[in-house]
This record gives sequence, C-alpha cells and structure tokens, in this order.
Amino acid sequence: QAIEFRKPLHTSAFLQNFVDTFRKEVSFIQEDRLLHNDMKKAEDFLKHIDLSK
Repeated sequence: QAIEFRKPLHTSAFLQNFVDTFRKEVSFIQEDRLLHNDMKKAEDFLKHIDLSK
C-alpha cells in the first residue's frame, strides 16, 4: 500500500502493472479489518502469478 501513499510519485510500469493486477484480487485496506482472508488471497495470488509476462 505504500505505493498508494507516495502519490503523486510514480513507480515503474512493471511494478504498477503488478500492483494493479494484485488489487483485482486483494482490495486496498481503507480501515481496520481482519486480514486472514486478504492474506490468503495474497498468498494464492503470489503462488499463481506468472511474472514472465
């Protein structure tokens, strides 16, 4: 989430694409909540993403 907090600064196109793809699976944390489901989604995302694209 730090990338979001650093706006208007930008990151690389590769990393921004990664974050955009990740955010389709795991939403931005706006307020406190249980993170178990987010962590499981993040784990599944990282296990299955193809970084060679």
